[in-house]
Amino acid sequence: MEKLLFKNDKYSNSKISWKKISKDKEKWINHKILCLFEKKISLKEIKERDTKLINSKVFLITDKFNNKIILCEKKKSSFHNSLILEEVYNNSKYYSLMPYIIGDHFNGSFKHLKILVERLPEQIFLQSKINDPSNQESFDYKETINKANNFLNLYASKYSTLLKENKILHKKINKLFLENLKLNKLNLHIKDEHKKLYLNIDLHPHNIIIDNVKKTAAIIDHDSSFLVHPEIAIGFHLFKISRHIFLKNKKVKISSLKEYLNKYIKELNRLLAAGNNDLKLSYLLDAAVVEIFRRIIFIIDDYFVNKNKQWLSDMSMHSAAFFESKLLKEKLA
Repeated sequence: MEKLLFKNDKYSNSKISWKKISKDKEKWINHKILCLFEKKISLKEIKERDTKLINSKVFLITDKFNNKIILCEKKKSSFHNSLILEEVYNNSKYYSLMPYIIGDHFNGSFKHLKILVERLPEQIFLQSKINDPSNQESFDYKETINKANNFLNLYASKYSTLLKENKILHKKINKLFLENLKLNKLNLHIKDEHKKLYLNIDLHPHNIIIDNVKKTAAIIDHDSSFLVHPEIAIGFHLFKISRHIFLKNKKVKISSLKEYLNKYIKELNRLLAAGNNDLKLSYLLDAAVVEIFRRIIFIIDDYFVNKNKQWLSDMSMHSAAFFESKLLKEKLA
């Protein structure tokens, strides 16, 4: 089983690369989009992020003075994102300007982990401090937990059909996922169903940039921020960071990793003001499984209800994540 886990996925490459765009596309962006912003840019060059993004496009804008800024194209507004400098709406799409942040994505090294532990905690709770929670979308994880705990009755048939109908899912890990659920009854839960904060539920390595020189860490995408149970958002974040470390290092010194993670969790607990209900690594990794199942269930529902296949490529990653979270708990908690 372990041979099937901690494999490269779409977040594996930590280097941020850009590709040239056509002259026509550059001209269109300059004359049809950039002109809509209050900030005036004397354009020198535009490059596009060289990676597959499903719901957005990201461009690196360089002006004649070699100043850089990021232009994002998305289907939904990012007005709640504290990084947004300006946002405009044009032809059913939202365009926003964001600061250009120097660095690489979290690369799984202990050097990056040290910077992340020391610099990121305050930023995780920043959105919760500056946004009015009454205006934010809330996730009903109680429903997710109920569906996950009854997955065999509610989704086993659909899941099997999904695998049969889509060649991209003909992977051993997906079959093992369903077989495991048949052998081991799930009992997902969260301790406090009422406590929610406005947090990012998608803090994976590509949403974090580390500057090795300045030793800074930055969250670059807050679009997946919702009113959620903090243990689920934090747990999923810790899972993604931990699995990336196991992916990138042939040998992981468990004692050192546990020391860093516990220091990180201690600071997050302080900021969370968790009091007597301090979040522990073991519980956080269990809570991460709730978010993993939310994504699996979303993909299945989206496929059968909306006939949407765009997220199918992520299913094997989530199936593996189910097993990886268990293994990480055995090794670390």
